[in-house]
Amino acid sequence: MERTSTAGQPPRSASRPTGSAASMAFPVCEA
Repeated sequence: MERTSTAGQPPRSASRPTGSAASMAFPVCEA
């Protein structure tokens, strides 16, 4: 989980304050 969230985490999620919860499902879709 740590690897995917950090490596698959797009620059948009990092900028968004509420991207923590969405970042889990977004990386899989965007990547």
